[in-house]
Amino acid sequence: MAAMSPSLDALIGKRVYIDANVFIFFLDGTPRLREPAAAVLAAARAGAFQAFTGHAAVAEVMVGPYR
Repeated sequence: MAAMSPSLDALIGKRVYIDANVFIFFLDGTPRLREPAAAVLAAARAGAFQAFTGHAAVAEVMVGPYR
């Protein structure tokens, strides 16, 4: 995995809640918002930390496609 930012380094080994905004920025955001969101999701996928989200976040993300 590539070097992470100091902000992401602070999350290593922790359990981290991923809010709906991270997914929304990744899916629909401008590059300024998409890139940090992608970094968070990539770090989670690489196993740097244990990521989880909730039903409310999933519902919030799904509202956009239904509009």
